[in-house]
Amino acid sequence: VTKNTMTRCTFTSSATGWYQVIESSADITDPASSMTSLSKYASAGSAITLDLAGSEYLGAIDSGAVKVTLSAGDGIKKIWLLFKDDNNYYSVGKTSVIIDNTPPMVTGTSPDNGEVNISTSPEIDIVLSESTIDASSLASALTVKKSTGTAEGTVSYLSFDGATKTARYSVSGLARNTQYTATVSGVKDLAGNILNANPLSVFSF
Repeated sequence: VTKNTMTRCTFTSSATGWYQVIESSADITDPASSMTSLSKYASAGSAITLDLAGSEYLGAIDSGAVKVTLSAGDGIKKIWLLFKDDNNYYSVGKTSVIIDNTPPMVTGTSPDNGEVNISTSPEIDIVLSESTIDASSLASALTVKKSTGTAEGTVSYLSFDGATKTARYSVSGLARNTQYTATVSGVKDLAGNILNANPLSVFSF
């Protein structure tokens, strides 16, 4: 999620009792000592719904849900549900949410900018700064044009390797002894952040 969006999770208990929700990066192994304020959980087998919101989220939440405003900054946010039943037995459950406000960027290309003696039907690799890329946004992310600004050749998206953060394209139908400019745009990560244009996102060969 991003700083202005929300996600939802549900905990279900088999007993009536009391609960508290805590965001903590440290593992909570002793819920008894960590419970400082309690809310009554009235119905065994029913759900406790949490709406987990970014620090700038302004939208509506579920009726009856507990709103948890996550701490600012990117990263994994651990959300703990501490539970004490009416017989004073304790339990703890955990979920985690990733906050991602950082747009992906191009960190490398093959061919390099200014490279010569490229095939007229090259494969082009685009290295990105993130592995959590929305693959559907890659299909039309690469354009190849001549210096006149005319689109040239046929660009086909081949694959994305999350381990190397590399998107691969094949290009066919280019002419010899011609300079081309390739532009990467519109790439989104899974949080919906759109690619930041940077010097490496436009290169010539």
